[in-house]
Amino acid sequence: MKTRRYAINTAACRGCGACAKACPRKAIKIDMGNAQINYDLCDTCGSCAAACKLRAISLKHGIWLN
Repeated sequence: MKTRRYAINTAACRGCGACAKACPRKAIKIDMGNAQINYDLCDTCGSCAAACKLRAISLKHGIWLN
């Protein structure tokens, strides 16, 4: 199945935590200096992308899910 999901550009992410603070579902954690999304919790609301000043989070289309 294909779907839309937010993805983190790890080269651009600085681990500031703004995305994690903005996420209403607590689906993002900072690990080893980068944000990581727990897709089981993420509802694709976009709060994380809006909070990221570095634009390190973007919506990707056509990601395959198991």
